[in-house]
Amino acid sequence: GGFLFYDSERGQYGGVLNLVLTKSNITLKAVGLISTRMPGGAKGFSMIVIVTAEGFKPIPLGLGFTLTGIGGLVAVNRTFNEEAVGEGIKSHMLERVLFPKDPIKNAPLIISSLDTFFPAKQGSYLFGFLAQISWGPGSPVKMELALILETGKRLRLIVLGRVSATLPREEHDLVRLNMDAIGIIDFDQGTASIDAALYDSRLLKKFVLTGQMAMRLRWSGSPLFALSVGGFHPAFKPPAGFPALERIALSLSESSDFRLRCEGYFALTSNTLQFGARAELLARGGGFSIHGEIGFDILIQFDPFAFLADFHASVQLKHGSSNLFKVKVEGSLAGPRPLHIKGKATFEIFWCDFSIRFSKTLISGEPPPPAERVVVMERLTAALSDARNWGGQLAERERRLVTLRERSVEGEIALHPLGTLSVKQTIVPLDLEIAKFGQTTPADARFFKINSVSVGGQSLPFTPVRDFFAPAEFLEMTDDEKLTAPSFEPLTAGMSLSADGFVLPTGDDDLIEDPAIRYETFIVGRKDEPPRKQAEPTALSADHLGKQISFGAAARSDVRRTGAEKYRPAVVRNRLAKTGWVIVADKDQSRQAAPGIEAGELVAYAEAFQALQKLKRENPARARELKIIRASEPVN
Repeated sequence: GGFLFYDSERGQYGGVLNLVLTKSNITLKAVGLISTRMPGGAKGFSMIVIVTAEGFKPIPLGLGFTLTGIGGLVAVNRTFNEEAVGEGIKSHMLERVLFPKDPIKNAPLIISSLDTFFPAKQGSYLFGFLAQISWGPGSPVKMELALILETGKRLRLIVLGRVSATLPREEHDLVRLNMDAIGIIDFDQGTASIDAALYDSRLLKKFVLTGQMAMRLRWSGSPLFALSVGGFHPAFKPPAGFPALERIALSLSESSDFRLRCEGYFALTSNTLQFGARAELLARGGGFSIHGEIGFDILIQFDPFAFLADFHASVQLKHGSSNLFKVKVEGSLAGPRPLHIKGKATFEIFWCDFSIRFSKTLISGEPPPPAERVVVMERLTAALSDARNWGGQLAERERRLVTLRERSVEGEIALHPLGTLSVKQTIVPLDLEIAKFGQTTPADARFFKINSVSVGGQSLPFTPVRDFFAPAEFLEMTDDEKLTAPSFEPLTAGMSLSADGFVLPTGDDDLIEDPAIRYETFIVGRKDEPPRKQAEPTALSADHLGKQISFGAAARSDVRRTGAEKYRPAVVRNRLAKTGWVIVADKDQSRQAAPGIEAGELVAYAEAFQALQKLKRENPARARELKIIRASEPVN
């Protein structure tokens, strides 16, 4: 069987093929979409084709896994829409593109999903491998996977997956779990992500199981790692761009007269472990209702090690909308030493209520002693003296023209003639007064700065170089301030020296002008015409060479648009925005000045935090009226 369609307005052709080979019982499915116009009506074409084969004799893969289906995906001038697929996994729409069931009947939905998940984009190409894998006797666990490589405009590795587990067997499904997932490794942006969602999942054929998970990893720029199944601790601020997740929840009953629901979460970040659970009961009958709730939230910090466990429990009896009795207990347990518990118990009887507070140290003692104080200058000097922290290569956007021989000589750094000499360390941020050094305190100075740079006895101007540091490792912050501050941000880490353009020698001994060095100019016209000589040979003087370097044919060559330069637009229509933090008035958000920072100046969070701390010591009343917010402004 098959399905064909043509959309004249969009210039699209689509089709689905379902072919069963009766002798071998192999089922071949193919889905294709061709557009003869690009988005917006621009000239061009795009296409995507998916072909799968199922029903052949399972191929053993080992450890109980067998290959039951195979396929491929090819797309030209099409990309991958991760936002659309991310929304699609919440409603299990991946089944329309991964080994779709009954493709003839569902052909319009399948083709529409292909167009949504893989939209047209000039210069992007997709190549994928599809596999259907089963595990165990009777295949209680089934997986449908797609491994897709996107090339052209961007380089990404995409993994789409559907997992279905029916235990102990299909006809007796005491446990039914279904999950759609998407994973992306973006090599251009230096990021990796995973998103997954449960759907149509039940326990004992009755109790509904729901929830979502996500993972974000970034190794380029500001490092980041966060993994969450069901969300985060209520007091934790998720990283920017992290999706809001539904708790992992099990509904034992959802009727109007009886509700019993349990939910939980688990999360892991670079410095915390978080988990928690909550259970709720509601029962109604005879005009009376009882509502109970119990739960806990635990936040564990690795460095320095500490934990905070919040707990709560309540039960209420009502008649209609009138309260008859209610008791509520809430508190927190903090440790490890001293281990202290505090909380409050509240009782309500009819219209009367009273509370009892409690606070007790269960295990006394002092916190672990701080680590031995560190002489930071020694570590900083060692890092700046390490040749591995120095670089002298040409910027990636420039052409090398010459190649430097790789060699390792102690005390020497290979420097490209047009390159940048730089040094960068990650021991301590410069130009910032530190209050601590990790989990200890500095034994010497607390402010480090590069004042001058000299080469060969000659003082030279330099440019500060930044790298990523964790502000909480060097500034005294409260727990709330640590949650607000960015995990990593760029702070001064070193300096760089670079030549401003091309520099030609001026000494008579270094400059050689030979009349024999001349060049000729030819004009190449149509193919049927020989090149025409424009003028007599021209002598190459130093002044003429300098102009040719900047404005000649070599400067305007297409070769200069290779690498990162190929993204340079002919007409600049957008400008970069400089992002940072500013100090503003809490009342009207107007930008304010602080010690060392001008009003409206964009700085790093650590710099703004430090300025505000100084102001708290000098003028506490004014400091209470200010706060730090993120802001941006265009860069000329």
